[in-house]
Amino acid sequence: MAWIVLEGLDRTGKTTAAKQFEKLGYEIVHFSAPKKDYLDPLYVGPTYFEDVVGILNSYANKDVVFDRSWYGELVWPSIYSRPVSYTHLTLPTTPYV
Repeated sequence: MAWIVLEGLDRTGKTTAAKQFEKLGYEIVHFSAPKKDYLDPLYVGPTYFEDVVGILNSYANKDVVFDRSWYGELVWPSIYSRPVSYTHLTLPTTPYV
C-alpha cells in the first residue's frame, strides 16, 4: 500500500502527475474544498475531520494518489479569504482507527 499526496497551486500539474500514477495502478482521489455545511451553526452530522478519516479508511491497503488533500485546508482558506472548515474540532491524541 502506498499513498501519495499532491498539493500545489492551480495549474501546476497535480492532475497530470496523478494520471501518470494511475497508469502504474494507483487509484486517483480528488479532494475539493470542504462543503459549506460544516460551518452552518445548525449543521448536524460528522465533522470535516470525521469525514476525512472515513475517506482515508475506505482506501486502507490500496495504492492511492490524492490529487489535493485535507492538508490544503490548512493553507487555502487564508489564500482565498474563506473560513477554515474545522476550527471547531479537537484532533484526537491517539491514532484514529
